[in-house]
Amino acid sequence: MKITISGNSMYPFLKNNDEVTVDQTYTLQIGRIYVFLDEDKKLICHRLIGEHTFKGDNSLLSERVEREKIIGMVSARNDKLINYKTAKALTYLSKLNSKAHWGVTRRMARALLLIVAS
Repeated sequence: MKITISGNSMYPFLKNNDEVTVDQTYTLQIGRIYVFLDEDKKLICHRLIGEHTFKGDNSLLSERVEREKIIGMVSARNDKLINYKTAKALTYLSKLNSKAHWGVTRRMARALLLIVAS
């Protein structure tokens, strides 16, 4: 299944109008990106950062998602397979982005996300 990203909550790893491939056979692993339905039945694409906890790399807030709402795992971006070997670093940076209270730290986290994501 393929979907087109709308918005910037996963920037810089996923950008507006990127096309992602969603694998509907998956196991949940922290650091990987999943597509799920929110309470308004909208498709959301965010990173798993903890048990049932998801967050956009460019978002300040995280959300709890029940297993039955998860559609699948993002396996490719613009027809290029995603290398999840950097998932731990990306998860750490995503958490840092939400916990940072100073603009400098937040900008550094985003800059590092951009470097690791490319």
